[in-house]
Amino acid sequence: MKYLLLISIFLFSYQLMAFSPELVEKKVKNFSIEVSKNCKDKCDATSAVEKLKANHFSKFQSDVYGGKTIGNIICRKLFNAKVKYYRDDKKNEQHFCLFKDGSYLPVGEFDYLESELVSK
Repeated sequence: MKYLLLISIFLFSYQLMAFSPELVEKKVKNFSIEVSKNCKDKCDATSAVEKLKANHFSKFQSDVYGGKTIGNIICRKLFNAKVKYYRDDKKNEQHFCLFKDGSYLPVGEFDYLESELVSK
C-alpha cells in the first residue's frame, strides 16, 4: 500500500513537471490573451475564445463550488478540453486548458473573459 502511494505521488509530480508552457500574446475578439506558442494564426484555443459568449458563463455558474473556477468548468464542459496543471520550480501552480490540437491557454483567461463579456 505504501509503494502504491509513493508511485501515485511520483506519477502526479511527473505529470506536473512534464508540461512546460510557452505562451505568446494574441489579439482575439478585441481581447489581448495569452495562448500557446504553437498556436500560429488560428488554433482550437483562439477558436474557443471567438465562440465564447456571455451566456456561457451563466449556464455553468451552478457548477462553481468547492474550489472550482468558471474557467476550469468552461474548459471541460463547453469545449470538451482537458485541464492541465503546471508547477514551476518555486511551487507556483497554474492551470491550462489543453485542446485537442495541442494548443492551450491559461484557465485564468476564461475568468478574465467572463469579467469582460458579462460586464458589457
